[in-house]
Amino acid sequence: MMDFATSRRTVALWLRNAWVPIILVVVALVSGGIITANHSDQFSPLDEWVYYDYTVKIPTQGVVRQGELIGHEALVGMACNGDSFGPRGEPCNDVQDINASYPQGGKTSADIYTPLYFVITWSLGKVIQLLTGAEFLTAARATGILWLAGGLLVFYRLLELMKVRRVVTLGLGLAIIGAPTTFWANTYISTDAPVFLVGAALLLAGVSAIKGRSSPWWLLPIAVIGILLKVTTVLALGLVVLALVLFVIFAKHETAWVAKRRLLIPVVVTVAAAGFAQVAWLLIRAQISLGAGPDQGLAQPLAWRDIAGMLALFIYPGPLSGNYDPLLRIPQIVGAPLVLITIAGIVAFACARFANPLEKSLAFSIVLASTLFAPLLALGMYLLLGDVFPVIERYAIPLLPAYLLAAAMIIKNRVAEWAVLGYGAFLVVFVTACSIAFA
Repeated sequence: MMDFATSRRTVALWLRNAWVPIILVVVALVSGGIITANHSDQFSPLDEWVYYDYTVKIPTQGVVRQGELIGHEALVGMACNGDSFGPRGEPCNDVQDINASYPQGGKTSADIYTPLYFVITWSLGKVIQLLTGAEFLTAARATGILWLAGGLLVFYRLLELMKVRRVVTLGLGLAIIGAPTTFWANTYISTDAPVFLVGAALLLAGVSAIKGRSSPWWLLPIAVIGILLKVTTVLALGLVVLALVLFVIFAKHETAWVAKRRLLIPVVVTVAAAGFAQVAWLLIRAQISLGAGPDQGLAQPLAWRDIAGMLALFIYPGPLSGNYDPLLRIPQIVGAPLVLITIAGIVAFACARFANPLEKSLAFSIVLASTLFAPLLALGMYLLLGDVFPVIERYAIPLLPAYLLAAAMIIKNRVAEWAVLGYGAFLVVFVTACSIAFA
């Protein structure tokens, strides 16, 4: 039987090895919890209204259909609390479900999503509501914090596998907790909430497979689940597939063909399965459709000048740009250093002297993804839908783990390491304090 002294040594050893992920998870839960609790009942302008409607319909409908009208509960929320544009629709004290008086004619635009994210949000939200006594809107928003905590754990393991120093991992992790991306994606109801986790998990699976630490077949379930959560996770899948293919090319004199085939076959199957999952959902969506969805006025004809202008979109402004709130109470400039860190990381990692084919394949795939994926996404929409819809910076959130990995790989100087840690700590404390002060 283990004695007390042995148990204490075991716990001490575990804490010495796990202090970084413990700090990141605790800070994410505390900071995210404070920020979420201090939000008003006003909806986020990033489609939270339709996401809330989808979530509350889960126990009665299970799925929201194209052309469907927004339900009573969400209509009351828009009429009484509104979003950043203020209350809209009917008078708050006389909501009679006259949908035509609301934005988008009172029709949902969330029908493009499978029910998976909303089932998870409703289920976890009910548990959080039961444990905390919070109203359901707040409890559902709090599920985003759990996605963030999971993403940070996977991100830590990824950087550990790439032998990044823990101080750098901690600094970058804290910076992500305090980033404007996280503010919108993980403290409101948002389909962007799980994509950082999915992006990190795909990259971890790819790196682990190359290093021989795990089977490349792990890519298959992660990719399919990711696609069903949000289709933009295909960007992370594309980056990982690109890295694996480039690794096979760059390692041609160092890796046997049998080992390369071990990587390539799961990659082909994974891409096919993810594509099949998305096509299957689109067919189901069309089959259960009630009619045309709302005309949001976003479609535009293909213009090659606009496509070319997207080459830098996923780098700058990039997924880390943006304001913390529409009233600009939290200065946007506090998040600017993180944008610069990622841009510098992408460029410097691509120009670095590579220690092995893995680093080279990662660097090249990150550069190609950050420049080509935005215009390719626009072209893909044009081929599928006949129109180009705006490609926005936050679509690149699945690429963030790769961007931050690139930055981490080039931070070698002790001064730079501690500067990143200091900045990350400042950012999360400042943003959390502002959320209390401006509540």
